[in-house]
Amino acid sequence: MASEEKIGKLDIATHHVMAAIQMISVRCNPYAVHLVAMAADELVETVAEKTGVTLTFASSRWIKKEHLKDWFKGKRKFYNYFKHADRDHDIEYIGPDPATLQMVNDLLLLMACYGLEELGHKTPDVFASFTALVFGFYPHFYDWDALIERYPRLKDGYVEYVGKFSRREYESVLQITLADAKALDLKV
Repeated sequence: MASEEKIGKLDIATHHVMAAIQMISVRCNPYAVHLVAMAADELVETVAEKTGVTLTFASSRWIKKEHLKDWFKGKRKFYNYFKHADRDHDIEYIGPDPATLQMVNDLLLLMACYGLEELGHKTPDVFASFTALVFGFYPHFYDWDALIERYPRLKDGYVEYVGKFSRREYESVLQITLADAKALDLKV
């Protein structure tokens, strides 16, 4: 008989985030990454809501107002499409193209990384590297004045790198960052 293990929701969310970052680093299909990223996002948001924690890096706070409507409109729609067929088995996917979905995945994972931390959950060091990369790759989405006011070190640390690397360079840096990171050790 197989043995059982007890593992918390935030542990599972952490494993989802790590898996999604690993998937991104090897250029995995963004539709598959989206399922894992949204599962992490859903766990983090639900635990925060149920425990009364207001997440500082909630998308509603840091994404520019002109992008919020689009962000929330598609946030769960495509996730549900990718994992269910009970009500729409004959409907074709109509949603973000792969490049846009990559961006959505990156931003979801950034929010999940910060959310886990704010919920008091220990996260791997690779999460900090990942979030720094996301900030640098998508500078036009963020209210930098508000971020720098809250986190003054950003002004000195990121300015010269922000927005100056390609998707391939982004994925390559993730591969290097993940080289020493351990996935779940299943002890089998």
